[in-house]
Amino acid sequence: DLCSADFCDHFAEILSASNTGLYAALNYDGVMEWSIAHPLDQQVAKDFNQHQHFDKGFGPALGPDATAHLKQAFERLGYSVSVATSPWVMGRDDGDLQAAFLEGLEQPLSEIGSLTDVQIRDWLGFRLEKIAEAGSSCVVGHSDMLALPRH
Repeated sequence: DLCSADFCDHFAEILSASNTGLYAALNYDGVMEWSIAHPLDQQVAKDFNQHQHFDKGFGPALGPDATAHLKQAFERLGYSVSVATSPWVMGRDDGDLQAAFLEGLEQPLSEIGSLTDVQIRDWLGFRLEKIAEAGSSCVVGHSDMLALPRH
């Protein structure tokens, strides 16, 4: 999800030339949901997904579209491709991971700029406070892909 379409296409061609498979795990798929709602949740997810398309060092990133793009690239090369969901499902016992995930959203949200710094801080404060609440959970969608050459 951090690489560009051109990078992924070229990578697939290189693997195909050597008849090599690929297992790509934990590709973010654009899903970000919480069991306890906040009015800004949808905007936060939208902004983060937009930021996922920014250049991460390999050209404009595919972000949530990465798995679908890779699947098509390998299928065009004659590969057998399987995709499965592998979401992060974080509950109270995963508080440290949830906190790290949430704190990592602050910079991308600020860079997009559709939310004010006050809105971002208020949303983060709410989310961090809710981690320990009974029934609180966060789901961050991911997918895994296995591409194998056909013999």
